Amino acid sequence: MIIIGITGTLGAGKGTIVDYLVKNKGYHHYSVRAYLTEEIKRRNLPVNRDSMTSVANELRALHSPSYITDQLYLLAKEKGKNCVIESIRTPGEIVSLRQKKQFLSFCGGCQS
Repeated sequence: MIIIGITGTLGAGKGTIVDYLVKNKGYHHYSVRAYLTEEIKRRNLPVNRDSMTSVANELRALHSPSYITDQLYLLAKEKGKNCVIESIRTPGEIVSLRQKKQFLSFCGGCQS
């Protein structure tokens, strides 16, 4: 089992990579954005950029800087199959994921 994390700037091709892995390699897809959308809906808030930012910041402040991606990693690990986590946003998320077994990171459009 491999779990890949995808991050990158707007228009860097994150979605293209995810689509390829899902359609051609059988990966399961987990998205920070989808996770936040579900949480926003659960709270009966409007699904928009402001709610995304507010809820993400609240979850990270209450739990840890890597809370959201840690939850997605656990879901991916439970699946027991190759998975891709998309929309990693913060350094805390990257640091936490890189410490986990079976995790690879990829940054589309990054300079480093």
